[in-house]
Parts: sequence; C-alpha cells; structure tokens
Amino acid sequence: MWWNLKETEPKRKYRFVVAINNTGYYTVKSVSKPKLTFDNKEYKMINHFYKYPGLGKWEDIDITFVDNIKSETSGLFTKLVNASGFANPNGKQISGSAGGSTASKTASNTSIGEIKITQVNGAGKEIEVWTLHDAILKDVSWGDTLAYSDDELVEYKLTIQYDYATIGENGITSMAPPSSK
Repeated sequence: MWWNLKETEPKRKYRFVVAINNTGYYTVKSVSKPKLTFDNKEYKMINHFYKYPGLGKWEDIDITFVDNIKSETSGLFTKLVNASGFANPNGKQISGSAGGSTASKTASNTSIGEIKITQVNGAGKEIEVWTLHDAILKDVSWGDTLAYSDDELVEYKLTIQYDYATIGENGITSMAPPSSK
C-alpha cells in the first residue's frame, strides 16, 4: 500500500500559507485553490453530437481571515482597498484620507501584487505553490452579522479575481509576524 511507504505522504488541507505581495499571513483560516473551467461546446451533425473544447476561465477564489484585537486583518483590507484607488462619494478613502476617483486594474494589481498559495508537508517544505497573476479585488467583507448570541470568531473575507494562475514557482519571502503594538 502506497500510504504505508515512508517516502509518500498525502497532502493535508491544513498545511498551507497564503502570501499577498510576498508576505505570508498567519490569520488566514481558509482559501479556495485555483479552478479552471472550460466553456466547451456541443455540435449536432446529422444524428450525432460532438463535443469540442472551448476557452478556459479561471474562477474567483475566496480567502477567509480571522481578525484579532490588534486589527491586523482589518488594516490589511483597508490598505488593499485604499491602494486600489477606491474612494467614497465624498472623495475620501475608507480610512478617511483623500482618495483616487475610482479603482483601476493597474492600482489593484499593484496593491495586491502576486498572491501565492503554498502547501507544505509535515516538515514545512513547499510541495505545491500556486501563483495568481494580475489579481484584483472583487468582494471585501469586514465580517458578518455581529450577535450577542454567537461566540464564534469574526471572519473577514476577500474574493479575488485573477487573469491566470501558475503552479510550481518559489514561495513566500517573509511571514507577517503578530504585531507587538
């Protein structure tokens, strides 16, 4: 049996790191891996159907974070939104400073940079690295409903769109430490 061999080890869902702009975030709770969907076509010729491959489209990914009292995740989200060029109708960004007129692909790409999803083995060695290229923000959520009857953790969520993904490049260059403030 292959799973009894010392040199084999199945990949585990809980062994991963997500890096945005080469900084890994320890507050990430979950991330969906890249998914490629093909727009295949079916054609009828006389009394038969034939299927042909269509264009590939990379599906959005969701990254779920857990925030802490020092608001590191909230700060990251605010920084990403502000750097993407977003401004409220009053002309100010969500943190209160003067903003741009509207978000742009260039500004969003620059604020997010590359997103890397790295799976590691039991020894912490990289075994699979996905890189999302030309990523832009789609949805930003600073949590869900707050309720006195619920003692669950507050989860923040980013939905990211990207032009394409590659697998197998190098991983992160640094890990975001817990803030000492």
